[in-house]
Parts: sequence; structure tokens; C-alpha cells
Amino acid sequence: MVSHKNKKWKGYFLRSVIFITGCFLGIAGCSRKDSVANSPEPSVVLPVVTAITTTPSPKPATNIPTKTISPTITLTLLPKHAPTQEATVTPEISPDVYQYECLNISQTLPSDIDLKGKMVLLDAERNPYIWDTHSQTSQYLDNAWSGVEISSDHSSILYQTDNEVIIADVNNHVIWSRSKEGIFYANWFDNDRLLTFGNTVEDLPLLILMNPFTGEQQELTSVFPGISKARTILWGLTRVIYDPTQTRVVYPFFDGENKTSVALWNTETNQEIARIITYGFPAFGYEPVWFSNGERFIFVADVTEREPGDLLFHHELLSVSREGEFQVLTHFSNFFRQTEMNGGYRLSPDETQIAFWMDDGQGMGEGLQLAVLNMNTDQVTNYCISGAGYPIWSPDSTQLLVLTTEQEAYSTILVDLDQKIAALIAEETEPQGWMLAP
Repeated sequence: MVSHKNKKWKGYFLRSVIFITGCFLGIAGCSRKDSVANSPEPSVVLPVVTAITTTPSPKPATNIPTKTISPTITLTLLPKHAPTQEATVTPEISPDVYQYECLNISQTLPSDIDLKGKMVLLDAERNPYIWDTHSQTSQYLDNAWSGVEISSDHSSILYQTDNEVIIADVNNHVIWSRSKEGIFYANWFDNDRLLTFGNTVEDLPLLILMNPFTGEQQELTSVFPGISKARTILWGLTRVIYDPTQTRVVYPFFDGENKTSVALWNTETNQEIARIITYGFPAFGYEPVWFSNGERFIFVADVTEREPGDLLFHHELLSVSREGEFQVLTHFSNFFRQTEMNGGYRLSPDETQIAFWMDDGQGMGEGLQLAVLNMNTDQVTNYCISGAGYPIWSPDSTQLLVLTTEQEAYSTILVDLDQKIAALIAEETEPQGWMLAP
């Protein structure tokens, strides 16, 4: 176990601050749970997707998409698990659909737990370091900012200093670096390329897709019809999420009449494929995540049309194919009066599970609790562990590192999904990544 106690870590990921900021800025559907306890219960309304279909037209000479006018087709989707009782009563849920596996956090790691590779953590001063799980030694990233990112193959780490963008291997040997001149932010796009931006066009970031090892660069536009420029969008810094082939883009769409949507755009035909209407807070849901093959993306949003006065959260995990086929993965609104989630969700390396934070309103823990959706069985398991931030998957998709709020100070714990064990890894730290051992 690693401990960094030279400075008490102040609160992190304060949901109340984010929530109050959203309310102050006038985001629709923003309300504290205790202020709406007596609100009328909404009826269950099936989500609606508006799909735009058009005859492909020649791609314009400019790389700025042009808006097309086309007929709409409304698709009504049935949930996989229909409600069995009135909405005012919480129905009994089959454990095949949703189960509790409440874990107690051990203060020591069991000797039979095998930790493979190296972990990347932030200490109490928010300085990133690599921790070797076998030698129990730490190696700091010199002058690195707190935000670091691991490549999807778990072999390299990307970080920034005041003056440089750096890629290092698992032993912190620098394998590439360049001046930060012209780069405001950089992150991994895939194992070989970085997505960077520095300048802006029409108040939106000018994105550069670059291969740091070959020097190849490609400009990607972030200007699309109806894209929202609201500063309250909880989609990170880029606003537009390209698929691995750069032929599809997901972005927040605003029609100017207080209706918010998530739009899917085809960059080859320069046309909109589908638009998913969202409700409540946050207005456009949380940042989408593409599967590595580009066949679909997942995101968290509220797609339940509600009656006037319904200010409750109805968050769901959703999946949309590259052709615009829409699926609700969780259907929490069928069983719970309110379900709150946040943007801290991660797809497992084998892309069969999603780890996320949720509050189902059943009082099994304080705040948001760790849960995992198994996409092979459609089963959600709630581990009753309160926390925040991004869950970090082990390279073999069997373990998680998470930031828990249940200790005296914020701490990193390990959750072993196979052995159903939770144990303290490092006090007053925050997990950032998990790398393969050389």
C-alpha cells in the first residue's frame, strides 16, 4: 500500500458544485432530489429517435459541412424489460437484470490477488507517478500536469508539462516529445495517433489528428450544422467525437427552441444520420465513447420524455450504431423513481463491460455507487462503493481501480470482479491509468 499524507487532499469531483453551477446557468431540469420529493411521479414514456434520411449528395469543396433539409422518420423503441407495476411502486427486479453485490473495503490487499503491470496515480499534491505493483516503487513524471492518459493498448503514457507534450513507455522512458507551441490540449485518438487542438474556428476548436512518429497530420473540422456552443456542455474540450475511421461524428445539437439532441453525422456524404432527443440535466448527456471498431458508441443521457413538473433524474446508458440504430442498455426508469449517473464511465478493454457510477435512490450507499454492466448478459451489478472520477480497467478487464469517498481521505481501491473483493491500494491518491508490464 502506498501512502502520501504530506498534504490533506481537498474535495474532488464535487457533485454539488457542478450541480449548483448548472442550475445557476439555467439548465433545464436541474433540481436537488430533496426539493422534488413530492413531485408527481411521471408515466413511463418510450424514447423517440428522429432519424434523418437523405439521398447522398456530392461532397462540397470546403471541409465545412452544409446543412441539408430532408424528411424525418420517427422510430419508437420498445424497452427490453417492460415495467411490471405502476410507476409509483418500485417493482421487484430480477437479479438477472440488476443485482447488489455490496463489498466491504479491506485495508490490506489479500495475498492471493495478482496485480499485473503498473498503475498511474496522482498523489495528494496532484503529481502523477507510476507505481510498480511488484517492486512497490514509485517513479514520478517530472513536471507533468495532473492530467495523464494511457494508450488503449496500455503500453504508453501521454502527459504534458508547461513546455512540452511527451509520450513515455511503461518505464517512463521518453519515446517522443515536442514543443507545446500551437497546442492547447492533446489526447490519444488511437494507439498511434494524437488528437490536438490549439486554434479555434467560429469559437470551436480546430482539431489536428497527428501521428507523432511519422509526422503525418490531418485537419478535422468541429463546425457542424446546429452544433451547440454552450459552455455548460459536459463533453470535454473538443465538443465533437469522431469515430476511429473519421467517417462518423457525434456532437451536441441545439435547434434554437430549447430542444437538445445528440446528433450523428456522416462525413462521407456530409449528411445527418440520426438525432437522439435528450431531456433534463445535463442538456446533452455526457461525453460519448466509440467502440474501437467504430461500429457504435455509448453515452449517458436522459431520454425519457416527462410530464410538466418532473424534475427528477432519469439517466440511462445508451448505445447508438454508426447507422443510427438506438438502444437503451439499462432501462432504470422502468424500476426506479429516479436514477442519477455522471460522466465517469469507462468501457472495458475487451469491450464487453461498462463501469460507471450511479445512484438508484434505494439508499444502498451515499452519493453515487460503482456499478458494472455486462453487455453479454445485460446484467447490472451495483457494488455499493461510493466514489467519483473515471473507473480504471485492468488490461485483462477483470479488475478496476476507483477513487472512493468512503475512506477518511480520498483513496484508490482495487475491485476484483471475479473474486468479488475490494481492497485499499493507496491513501490520498486518485487513479489515472493501468499499464502493462514490459
